[in-house]
Amino acid sequence: MKLSFNKNGLPNNHPITYLSDGSFGNQRSDGDFRMSFANSTLLLNFLKRTRECTSCEGYFPFNLKGVNSFHISLDHSIDGSLVVDFDHDERNSYGAFSDINLMERYQDIENQRIGYGNMTAGQLVRFGLGQYARIEKEKIVGIIICFK
Repeated sequence: MKLSFNKNGLPNNHPITYLSDGSFGNQRSDGDFRMSFANSTLLLNFLKRTRECTSCEGYFPFNLKGVNSFHISLDHSIDGSLVVDFDHDERNSYGAFSDINLMERYQDIENQRIGYGNMTAGQLVRFGLGQYARIEKEKIVGIIICFK
């Protein structure tokens, strides 16, 4: 399985809601395939028919010890869609695990943003309402979620 960015695609229009228990997600997820990541509480939801990411969800309490506070910039982003390319045996499953390491976690409390992975490398792409990925050498190196 491989994740890629389609610059000709449209970002999903599903806003992500942050709840008081530290969980976040979309109240209406139409995805039928989920992807989890190494060392992360983040899940991406995809629609198999289009292979595009429809939303994300996870758990990330603000002010958690061990989480770096950092101004997460959204400057110079481009729009498109996040697409999954299935391996043959994954087409009939409901989910997959990615070895992309998103272990580093960041919080930008002032701007209500959270980040997983690398927050500065590569190109910033908006793949949904308040949903961004950092892509370097055609690989995802970071995910940013905005709650405003």
